[in-house]
Amino acid sequence: MNLKLFSLISSDDIPATKLQIKISGSLNAFTDDDVSFKRFSSLKEMFPSLGKALADSELIVIAVDPKIYVRTKTLLTKALSLDIEENPTVKKALGRAAEIPESQKLLQSQMPKGAVPFLTRDGVNSGFVISKGHQQIMYLPLDDVRLDTVLRNGVIPYLTSGETIAVREEAYAPKNATVKPSVPPKRQEAPAPEKAAQTPPALPESVGEVTSKTVNILRESGSRVAVNGNQNSEYVKSFGSVSPDFFEFFTFTPHVEDKGDFNVTDYTAQMAKSAKELASADFGACISDICNTDGCSYICIAVAGESSAIVRKLYREPDEKDESFIRDAAEELIELIGEKASGESSVGIEISGEAAAEPKAEKTPGKGKKVLVSILVIILALAVAAGTFFLVKYQRDKKAAEALANTAPETTSEETTVPPEISKDTVPLSVFMRNEAVNGIDKDDLARAAEDTANAASQGDNAANANVVPEYIVLNGVKTEAKKALAKIVAADVDDSYNSEAIKADAVAVYTYLKYRNTNFNVSGLNAAETVSDNILNAVSEVFGEYVVYNGQPAFTPTFKLSAGKTTSADVVFGNSFPYLKTVDSASDKNADGYKTEITLTSGELKELANKFDSSINLSGSAKDWVKVTKHDGAISTGVGYVETVNVGGKEISGYKFACELLENKIPSYCFAVSYTSSGDTFKITSYGNGFGVGMSLSGANKMAADGSTYAQILAKYYPGTNLS
Repeated sequence: MNLKLFSLISSDDIPATKLQIKISGSLNAFTDDDVSFKRFSSLKEMFPSLGKALADSELIVIAVDPKIYVRTKTLLTKALSLDIEENPTVKKALGRAAEIPESQKLLQSQMPKGAVPFLTRDGVNSGFVISKGHQQIMYLPLDDVRLDTVLRNGVIPYLTSGETIAVREEAYAPKNATVKPSVPPKRQEAPAPEKAAQTPPALPESVGEVTSKTVNILRESGSRVAVNGNQNSEYVKSFGSVSPDFFEFFTFTPHVEDKGDFNVTDYTAQMAKSAKELASADFGACISDICNTDGCSYICIAVAGESSAIVRKLYREPDEKDESFIRDAAEELIELIGEKASGESSVGIEISGEAAAEPKAEKTPGKGKKVLVSILVIILALAVAAGTFFLVKYQRDKKAAEALANTAPETTSEETTVPPEISKDTVPLSVFMRNEAVNGIDKDDLARAAEDTANAASQGDNAANANVVPEYIVLNGVKTEAKKALAKIVAADVDDSYNSEAIKADAVAVYTYLKYRNTNFNVSGLNAAETVSDNILNAVSEVFGEYVVYNGQPAFTPTFKLSAGKTTSADVVFGNSFPYLKTVDSASDKNADGYKTEITLTSGELKELANKFDSSINLSGSAKDWVKVTKHDGAISTGVGYVETVNVGGKEISGYKFACELLENKIPSYCFAVSYTSSGDTFKITSYGNGFGVGMSLSGANKMAADGSTYAQILAKYYPGTNLS
């Protein structure tokens, strides 16, 4: 396919290079052409190159900065002499974005007549493809929050099958829309594997037995499998020659090369999951390239189901040829698919599963089959959490097979490296975050994480990877399935009345903080609910594994109950500055229950509290001068805001210490004002909101969700400048 890629970028505020690489990677499977972008700063600058591309290119991709996305779409449509119309599918998606003015919704929903839309979750900055003559023009957003959805649900399915996932779901096909790509995707041409110069050799009898067995299992269960179409998948595809019904149950999806920071094990699992989602299949599968580490060659195979993926790592035998090694791994993959489809417990480890399968020895294959024997490597807790499980394969003759059949492979049961109980008291999440922001990460959790890492390293396991989604979280000393543990923390923070999008936003914020702590998901001293509703568990499950990033790293994502109408900067309350924890408007909080709290103290009561807090504080002389707020952020007015410092009897202390320690939490917020009435010799302390006021207001998030915002939009508002990963 003759392809040209243009990007239109108006500023340096977006991660343009990263987003362009994502688009290039998605298109790489469909063309042999150069898939690098040519960058422009204006339409005027781009038009000469676009005119040339219209004369000789089959597909033109134009990726545009979100700041100028809508305006450029309108100008480009006019420049290409295309009619513009309101797209009903995009309009329906935009209906959920209540915070967007109707005039903007109209502009967002307009596309060239006959365009096939590539929907984003909220409809905002949706992409599209339109035919003009013999060309197809794709218009895509360089939007870090929305691009993945456009590629996964739009671009790749369209180039593969001529339809998008969103179009299938909406059962909507615009009139005059071209729904078939002009050229078949490159991967459909079934090239020979790059690493094997020759066609795969004739298949042994064992392949037919394994393949036929798996096909029968798929037929009986009514299941379909999608295999990631990388170069080694050709060996899997070749097995179709021994089973006439093979391609009724197996399909092959385009391969998008985007390893990021994943290790090979996790990447293979991710590719299997992507194949499943791309083809809407019951299972996804992937066989990796041959990898080399420390003089050893291995291949990873993975099969992904609805909520987990089984991964195996297979080592090359001495002097084994590439063709034989890849074919044997492909045969092992076919067998693993059958095990997964039949519900059998499989040798391997389940990544991100509801419950990991307990490792077991693989059954010795029958006579006449090349034997792959799995020797389980000793694994500690960190290795399990990282989803790394090693298997060694080697050949042996009948006599060796009989000897091994009577010898069980060496295994160890899963070890828990933490004590069964934590003696320390638990605190609410917001207090927990504040304490660690000021005092540092809990030393016990850090020690346990270091012990986990050391144990894993002693086994030669480098599975500690920041991108690994945990299978378990050690919560207050109890090893708990990760989704359930996260849901327990969230359920202690919000209740079942919250909108699901607000619950998702909180779940992402909590998960992000657990990653930010970098303690291998060991956390102690944190409030957690005993029971979790289905509503909260389902919301948590939908976003499990997503987290907020800033400059490529997990962000510090504090939450609290209710703001004073605005959030405040981290440096006001915590004393630490974060670029994305600044003042954010949250005006709806002013209408929430519990927004304003007033307490009255006599001068004697205040003096008693002050002396209890610090006996050196001298409250004497005129009481009206005892307490003075000396620095605040003006969240309410020029005279009232989140308090940074307050002078008590000539001694300056933080607003936190005054509210939390001196007043013993008698007010719920650190946005407060103090006044004195001489007639009654009393102090009135008025506070606004509930909590520290830094990060995401849960009340504000719930109101945004009720008004139609998605969890991604909520997080983008309260943590400006961050992205979802």
